[in-house]
Amino acid sequence: MDRKNKLIPIIPVSGEGYSRFDAVPHLFADLAQINLLLTNKCNLKCGYCYEQHKHDYGKFTPESLKHAYDWFNKINTKPKKSFQFFGGEPLLHKKLIKEFIETYNDELNSNYKNYSGTYISMCTNGLLIDDEFIEFYFGKPYTHMLVSVDTFDASIDIRDTSPEQLEKLAQTIEKITKRLGSEPQRLVIRSTLSEETAKEMGAFINRLYSAGVRNIIVHPLVLDSGRGYIKWSDENWENMRRDVFDALHKYPDLIIKFSEGVGLKGENNCMVGSDMIAIDGSGDFSGCYFFTNMKGNSGVDSTVLGNIFQDKIYVSRYKRFQAEYNKMFETHDQCKTCDLQNFCYQCPAGNLSTSDLKTMFRPDDMCQQIVKLFLDFQNDIYNKMFFRDVNIHLSRYQMNGQQYINNVLNDFGLDPNVDVYDHYLKISEQKNIKPETLSESDFSKCFYLQTLILLLS
Repeated sequence: MDRKNKLIPIIPVSGEGYSRFDAVPHLFADLAQINLLLTNKCNLKCGYCYEQHKHDYGKFTPESLKHAYDWFNKINTKPKKSFQFFGGEPLLHKKLIKEFIETYNDELNSNYKNYSGTYISMCTNGLLIDDEFIEFYFGKPYTHMLVSVDTFDASIDIRDTSPEQLEKLAQTIEKITKRLGSEPQRLVIRSTLSEETAKEMGAFINRLYSAGVRNIIVHPLVLDSGRGYIKWSDENWENMRRDVFDALHKYPDLIIKFSEGVGLKGENNCMVGSDMIAIDGSGDFSGCYFFTNMKGNSGVDSTVLGNIFQDKIYVSRYKRFQAEYNKMFETHDQCKTCDLQNFCYQCPAGNLSTSDLKTMFRPDDMCQQIVKLFLDFQNDIYNKMFFRDVNIHLSRYQMNGQQYINNVLNDFGLDPNVDVYDHYLKISEQKNIKPETLSESDFSKCFYLQTLILLLS
């Protein structure tokens, strides 16, 4: 144990074996985000937060952050990945973040070009951001930020904020978007929607948009550390949906996405870190920041999946969590009859904290509602991107004619002498045009071919 920096990893169960990362690369083929818990301490007390804010299990250094960055950068070939500072509140360690970026700036910059590669991000409540940090941080082309804010009305905020704090935060957000200029997509607002704050959702989105925000992530609150499981009233849920989609129709360049928790059945299970993991200063990681944060509690240490700094991974835990997840679809009638395009919403951390049964995976009254909302968001995003790209293609086609179409086909490795529609039919028929059967490459091809077909027709 390091006496100066007490790194406290979990101790495996007696007799439990482990593998090296290079022996199980398939477990990380879809990994797109790593959350680095710089600290568990926080400067806010959010009423719904499950995390503990008293104990850290080691401190990151610029060198250990670089170790994690190198591991993440090389673990797979995903075209876009997020190396995200997390907490607690990560800006309590602003000095460490700046030192890491300054020390490794050239390499961080070289690994992210034209919105492709590994970028640096952070999830923050934004209250510790000042003008100097805005200039430093967003002066780097590879940096993004996710600011967590649920409302600008302190009287309904569950996060124990003051009117002065929220007004300052609104001003900070506007300063960031002005600094970003033509790249507003580098800032994302994450909003936890409660029944209380959702009533002001329309006004909230309007203010964000007027401040220059163009990307929002929403997370409906159905599991609360203080109130347990929350079933929204039908009226409040429908009012929230109406306000959100009214805003989407009002602002053609606004994108609203869904937060974590929704994934394809049988594949995306956050307990095994399908596309996201969370690591603390000791190197321990799990599939959810809650479990990494709470690993000192009895029983939670068994949710740790491995240690990046020690090159250890507990494969038996992956198998156990995946088996438990799949069992849900076989034993619950609600799951057997549910077919929402093969998607499912589960939050094991919330389930374990709010269920007397202590069940990691289970259906409830809100899971299908959440999946439907997720699918509606996806459809809105797809339609906006589709017609945006049609307009982009149109301007280039008008300038370069058929040569432009040929160039697009060549870029995809397709024969320009074959009709665009024939290419589309061949790819889509082979894959039955179902999103879950399309590779990322084939999906991109079908998407762009569709825009060309509309253009040429």
